Amino acid sequence: MSVHPKTQAACIGVSAIAIIFSQAAYAQISGADPLPIDEAASSTIVNGQTLETEAPPGFESLTAPLETFFDIFYLGRRLGSFRAVLKDGTFRLINPEQVVAALEGQVSEEAATKLLSAPLSLNEEYRCVTGQTSNCGILPRGQEGVIVNPERFSAELFFSPANVIVNQVDNFTLGPAETGPSLIQTVNFAAAKTDGPNSSIRFGATFDTAASIGQTALLARTIVDDEQGAQLLEGTVQHVWNNRIGRAGLFEDLSTKLLTSYRMVGAEFASFYPRKAYEASISTPIQIVLPREADVELRRRGVLISVRHYQAGLQVIDTSGLPEGSYQLGITARADGAIILQEERAFTRARGLPLKGKTEFSLRAGMYAPDQFPFDQPNQSETFFPRIRNAPVVGVRASRRIGEATALELNLLHIDGANYAESSITTVRGNLEGFVSVAAGDDGAYGVLATGTLNIKQIRFSISARKTKSDADNFNLANLATDQEYLPFSRSDTSVFGSMQMPLSGGSFSVSAGYTKFDNGRDDYSVDLRYTKSIRIGNRRPLLTAFSRVSNRDSRVGASINFLFGLDRKTSASVRGGAEYIAKTSGSSRKGLSPVLDASISRLENIGDAELLNQVGVSTNADSDRAFASSDLRTSYGQVDLTAQYQRTRSGGDFTSIFANGRTGFAVGGGKFKLGLADVGQAVILSDIKVDDRKYRLSDDASESGYRIRVNSQPFDRIKPGRTSAVGVAPYDEYEIDLEPENAPPFEVDTEIKRVTLYPGNVAYFRYEAVNSFAIYGQMVDQGGKPIANGRVKSDNDITLTDEQGFFLITVSPATRLEMRLPDGQICRPVAFEQLTNGRQPDQLLKVGAIKCLVSTEAE
Repeated sequence: MSVHPKTQAACIGVSAIAIIFSQAAYAQISGADPLPIDEAASSTIVNGQTLETEAPPGFESLTAPLETFFDIFYLGRRLGSFRAVLKDGTFRLINPEQVVAALEGQVSEEAATKLLSAPLSLNEEYRCVTGQTSNCGILPRGQEGVIVNPERFSAELFFSPANVIVNQVDNFTLGPAETGPSLIQTVNFAAAKTDGPNSSIRFGATFDTAASIGQTALLARTIVDDEQGAQLLEGTVQHVWNNRIGRAGLFEDLSTKLLTSYRMVGAEFASFYPRKAYEASISTPIQIVLPREADVELRRRGVLISVRHYQAGLQVIDTSGLPEGSYQLGITARADGAIILQEERAFTRARGLPLKGKTEFSLRAGMYAPDQFPFDQPNQSETFFPRIRNAPVVGVRASRRIGEATALELNLLHIDGANYAESSITTVRGNLEGFVSVAAGDDGAYGVLATGTLNIKQIRFSISARKTKSDADNFNLANLATDQEYLPFSRSDTSVFGSMQMPLSGGSFSVSAGYTKFDNGRDDYSVDLRYTKSIRIGNRRPLLTAFSRVSNRDSRVGASINFLFGLDRKTSASVRGGAEYIAKTSGSSRKGLSPVLDASISRLENIGDAELLNQVGVSTNADSDRAFASSDLRTSYGQVDLTAQYQRTRSGGDFTSIFANGRTGFAVGGGKFKLGLADVGQAVILSDIKVDDRKYRLSDDASESGYRIRVNSQPFDRIKPGRTSAVGVAPYDEYEIDLEPENAPPFEVDTEIKRVTLYPGNVAYFRYEAVNSFAIYGQMVDQGGKPIANGRVKSDNDITLTDEQGFFLITVSPATRLEMRLPDGQICRPVAFEQLTNGRQPDQLLKVGAIKCLVSTEAE
């Protein structure tokens, strides 16, 4: 944003005048001379407040630095929103100590402070740019720093393995629950609407219910979609005690890595060792090859769980929000108003290593409850409760470490008249992380799965290979709908996905390759080469990208340059220009040479306590022309993202589509009800602030200030009087809760750290008492009216010394008593607040005049 020089000068002049008046006001209160203005200084400290004395950021040049709140992530987990500045290709945190506190227990405090206190490179060559979802978003092994996404106002932190803290837990038992009857209801939903033959609204929602009394909980999950209606997926009662857990009801076994997860009605008895909420799991990538740009719908058990827009070519689907276990995912890609890809893919997310020196086990028995298929017989209505087959299920699982960083796991399963065994070995050893799993059954089915990453110096390799043999290849849909036999693998297939990423000539070079062979279907293959590097053009550092891609669907090569601009403190723009050449294509993409152009503007707004990220953009390439607008809204009531777009394809067709994803809920516990949940979890921490003296009204200054709640040092909502904050957290953990003042709140609360242990369904409620605070300006004198210098004046929340003339300025609350002492330690009689105000409502600054020190007869 450009600023006229006269306007800029006027702004600076107004700022300077404001500073002079502020200092004069301070001098009038304190009796001191006005503080001098240092023209070379960037700010002046007055009574603990910072007064800016230079032009505000964004006015010193035609290209403004971007200064706003960024979502900071570590290991894929959001630490919170922190203010930072993007300027001249660097990223600088305004308050790095806040991020260091949020990393407590995960990274060395000294190392984190050293790294985050200095300006950091954006590392744009490693950022996932438009159209790229693999081999990006991660720094080379051993390299510390940050990868910044200015378009999404987010940044991911990376630390050297030597500075990452590995907790050696000695006590594996959680303390007792500290909450009474509680209820948590969360809702995750997705919806999409596209022009064309399949133009109906598609939607899906998952309702998770967690009700508890202490360590006993009722957990239920209900799924709803536009095709199958409502179905109960899970409904179980569980109790946790002394490193053991028992549950009974309808539940899904998610402990397998290769065998398909299944549901059963029965009971389970297992070991229970709590893990830290931030411990990462290991998952297999889901890779697809799109013939052109498309909206990709992801379904689990036939229910729509997310909708995202992806570019043409090799793409890795975002599965970050999916639970542990081994199961099928339905993938549907829509473009030109029609379905261009529809596949079922096996997905696995495995937990990390078991605790050292402990054997984890589980025993379960019951009856098989098969999934209800979306293509059942037309005359066969779906039911809310599951169909239970007369098929016993008996399962045994055991896992134990066989080394410092390696574990062995064995799963034995009898289900639906067949027997299966699965064995896995998992390792997290320095540069190597992954697992290998082998499974076989007496019905002839077998499978092998290997996935992991290997780092050799600064080169990172990843691979995921899967081979399964199943008798389900020639299944009959009618029989499957009625019999619904358990299938250890949904079909026979062979798939391999591998990638390599390495620094090269000041940039990043990556190779990705994938191959999938279906016994009854078309084989897929793809190879993608990409090079990215931040280059200098004038005073700019744009990102240069060159790529080449060959697949069974198309072959293309291209290059582009991406420029980022800071328009003002909250707005960024991205412009990418280049060209691509397509040699062959199976879709409607234009062959030959085509221009590539993307332009988008992003703005982050804070509206009250709500955070709104808006984006608009246009693009053109060989596949289509596209215009879109999106909004991502996060409030205390929930979160929702909405995207509307128009596309015109090279075949001449055009269509519009709208899709949305969101979450919300409510929590009840400790006598408190909170409607709306932005941070969803199986446990919730509620907090609010109560004004304890209704005689005193909180001033208008309180509207933009308050106390930020911190859970295990991570910042969440800002609490204001009359409002309730809800923080969703993972269960089976111990939490520390404290408050941090923000924007100088004109009231005081007890900021002492509180601790609580939470289990599934627990709602902890903390009420903080707030009282209004006022500044008292007075003079301490003796009985003869002579000023007393260096006397001590104390209130319930502040303490100060008088100056040479006996004057003092102190903060008090309505319930306070002023306690004064002479320089020799003699105690004066206390003075009640009511004596100073005479029962009237005071202003924020109360001038009380001279206060006599009447020496008390009590000993010190």
